[in-house]
Amino acid sequence: RPVEVHGALLHTVGVEANARPVQIIDLSFYGAKLRTDRDHAPGSRAVLALPNHSLRLEGTIVRIRGTEVAMVFDPRSSVDPVLERLLRSQSMAIPADGKRAT
Repeated sequence: RPVEVHGALLHTVGVEANARPVQIIDLSFYGAKLRTDRDHAPGSRAVLALPNHSLRLEGTIVRIRGTEVAMVFDPRSSVDPVLERLLRSQSMAIPADGKRAT
């Protein structure tokens, strides 16, 4: 189920293009799964911006499947306190140890 975060934008670093709107499908401390109308290459550096939350999450595109893109956040973005507040406000389960279940 898509995460209820509105106004999300994805910008590929180093590309002379404007940020494009995306739909967040899943969001965690570690990364995001997004729906987009633009092609992105795995390994591309990207910024997921959530202007309504004053949040910029830097990371790398790791997978593309149709219109879905998976992005892994850089360590500094993963520990952003604004991201933690957003995740808690979305009532997402966050393990106490901060590690994703395998």
